[in-house]
Amino acid sequence: MHEFLRQANPTGWSEYQLRMYGWCLDVARGRGTATLADIRSFLPTFLSAFNCKISSSKDFVHEQSNEVPAPAAIPPGALARNVRTCEGVNVEVATVHSVKGETHTATLYMETFYERGGGGNYESERLADQLKGQAISIKAHDLVRQSAKMVYVGFSRPTHLLCFAVHQSRFAKFEAGINLDVWEVVRL
Repeated sequence: MHEFLRQANPTGWSEYQLRMYGWCLDVARGRGTATLADIRSFLPTFLSAFNCKISSSKDFVHEQSNEVPAPAAIPPGALARNVRTCEGVNVEVATVHSVKGETHTATLYMETFYERGGGGNYESERLADQLKGQAISIKAHDLVRQSAKMVYVGFSRPTHLLCFAVHQSRFAKFEAGINLDVWEVVRL
């Protein structure tokens, strides 16, 4: 299945990977009800990649109740492994997928390597023009669009402070066009 999706539908493969990773994290964090609802809503799209439709599983997919039992096997404190306390403030280290729909006081968005192509392998490479205030092109590569969606989710979480961590070698390529009235550049 993975090989088929990777070759026949690279965009679908990327979306499947991102969703699966996010679902696993959400279930581990006790968000089973929302995860089940999201899986059910994604199934028709997923099956369409195989030219299939929902038939035998229609009762499950269209079930109104998304009640799932809380995972009792997770020991207390096990989910806190990604929380660090600094000067009395708890800081959660999480993925963009796990914070979708949440609001935070501050967010540090650390760019990541994500597939080759689309004008670069990192958000800062793919979205350099957008970081300088330009609108995304209608003809933008699919990976540019995916990166833009991911960055939008991450950048729209904080109410007070947004930090975007970019390696200096990549930042140097588009630094000249950065609007310093919008961005404050801090080198670490």
